[in-house]
Amino acid sequence: MDRTSFDPANIIGQAHLNFLFQASMLLNDFVPTPKNALVLLIYALLTACSPQNEAQPEPSAELKWQQDSQRGLYTVSIEPGNGRIPIGEFHEWVISLQDNNGNPVTASRITMSGGMPSHGHGLPSQPEVTEHLGQGRHRIEGVRFNMAGSWVLDFRVMSPVGPDQVQFKIELSF
Repeated sequence: MDRTSFDPANIIGQAHLNFLFQASMLLNDFVPTPKNALVLLIYALLTACSPQNEAQPEPSAELKWQQDSQRGLYTVSIEPGNGRIPIGEFHEWVISLQDNNGNPVTASRITMSGGMPSHGHGLPSQPEVTEHLGQGRHRIEGVRFNMAGSWVLDFRVMSPVGPDQVQFKIELSF
């Protein structure tokens, strides 16, 4: 999985890219006129004044979600690994599993998928469990959200307790 893919829209925003395209069209036949100089100055100011944290919305809910699995075999908690949910960056999550008696469960297999049902697309990445942290906690790496909005995260769990699944609905907003 390529975790270093470059997406210029995440850096300067789509409006700036459109403006840059128009400005570059002018530069093909660049004649140093006051109009062309003004266009380049406006672009430079827009880029310099853009918010630097534009790609880091905070979720509208708390940073930890918990609920019972579909068949009731597990209580499942999820949270971002570093306490924030960046947009357009790969990051990690931690999923915690407990059985009905509150005992930690180490899963033999966990898969994560999801997407934005209202937009008709899935996650723009393929997250996977990379480490069992102990006490029923598992690290999932390769999570990436490409925009703010309503997301669903689906987890399928297999352990000696049995197979089950859970879906979390989260809202990411700026």
